[in-house]
Amino acid sequence: MVVFNNTVNLRFKHNTKRLDKDRIFKELDGMDPQGATAFWDAVVTGIDLVKENAPENAPENEEKWVIGLTDGMDNRSTANQASILEMTKNDKSFNLLIIGVGLGNSAPIKEVCHSTPFGSYIDVTYQNDESIDDAFKQIAEVIILLFYFYLFIFNFHFIFYFIFLLFNFLSAQ
Repeated sequence: MVVFNNTVNLRFKHNTKRLDKDRIFKELDGMDPQGATAFWDAVVTGIDLVKENAPENAPENEEKWVIGLTDGMDNRSTANQASILEMTKNDKSFNLLIIGVGLGNSAPIKEVCHSTPFGSYIDVTYQNDESIDDAFKQIAEVIILLFYFYLFIFNFHFIFYFIFLLFNFLSAQ
């Protein structure tokens, strides 16, 4: 988990569903949003963490996700939109899903998200906590949909290969 305001702070590395949920909630409850917004630096830190800390036994084609939430446009980072677009141009091994809450011009963030294979930007007009919950549900749906898509493609490929082998076997008889 990476948190940011004037600076970027790493709270803990590589989140998996096996990670202690109490720890996640404790970290979230302890956040005190204030000050400037180093959003682009936080995105770079997230990308670096996802690339460096993938589980050793993870399949090479397993999707890696950086999921972000910001309520302000960047005004503090040393990184910028162009530097992140350069990263995504050369490396398609991760995806960006960003929730923007009450942002005016979200075009730069959208462009960065859409430069990743399955990246997406969700714009939230803050009305209550449910609007942010709904945005995270949308992110979960995207990830689940991609999981089933890959499962279908893998199974289709396996079935096609099996039929091919069966056809060759029967042709040889």
